[in-house]
Amino acid sequence: MILRHHTLGKTSLPVRYLRTISTVLMFLVFPMTGNVRAWAQPTDSERLGMAIDYFQNGKYHESMLILQDLNLHYRLNPRFQAYLGVCYYYEWDYEHATECLSKAIPKLEKFAPQERSFYYFANAESLFNLKEYDKAHSYDRFMAQRAGNDRPADTNAGLHPIHIFNKNYYIVAREGDTFKSIAKETELSYRRLASYNERSRKDVLHAGEIVYLKKKRRRAPKQYKNRPHVVKAGENMYMISQYYGMRVKYLYKKNHLSPDHQIRVGEVLKVY
Repeated sequence: MILRHHTLGKTSLPVRYLRTISTVLMFLVFPMTGNVRAWAQPTDSERLGMAIDYFQNGKYHESMLILQDLNLHYRLNPRFQAYLGVCYYYEWDYEHATECLSKAIPKLEKFAPQERSFYYFANAESLFNLKEYDKAHSYDRFMAQRAGNDRPADTNAGLHPIHIFNKNYYIVAREGDTFKSIAKETELSYRRLASYNERSRKDVLHAGEIVYLKKKRRRAPKQYKNRPHVVKAGENMYMISQYYGMRVKYLYKKNHLSPDHQIRVGEVLKVY
């Protein structure tokens, strides 16, 4: 039997109107199947996947927000705990960074050395910034072996303090320093030391020059992403690259400049 009319009181509505009303109500109550996915909130597994994608693409703030929330409801495994610690590190929240990393690192012994090495580095730098030097040394053997504060000095000036910047170590030269003298003090190869700093191994250094103890990076730290460098009087491309801990050839590349380009006072340079 086919229903032709529906009676509401004394009013009779044709079937075509009923069908129209039914269709409208159906869309109001039940969205179209194709759009249900768009209306639904992502699952926690999907959010974790988003956090990992953000982390691997250097979007540490976005990753941190998701991992923080998941950490309130679940026990993150050691790797994701380390990810959260690294996110805090890039936010300069060193206290939370070392809290996460100190818990995670002992449980990551089976992970690849190159992955673990950065967790050690981030934890060490966080502890150094919190002035917890004794704890920092246990996470950074390089610093512990070469920071000469606790060793007798051979000269009246004492050993050079070692600083951390842009995932690297550096010292500030004194007048008369050479790569040989610094290499002897830090137990590094003077040829490599000169190469790390893009200089000749025979160069005499001057007071205030920065000398990196490892190979410099391709760009400045992330905090300079939207903070270009404005050239000041007396600066050159090499000085600027040393200031940001980046290799000079990448400073030229980032700014689409030829190696013979002469920078001018006021010129704006991208460093990240």
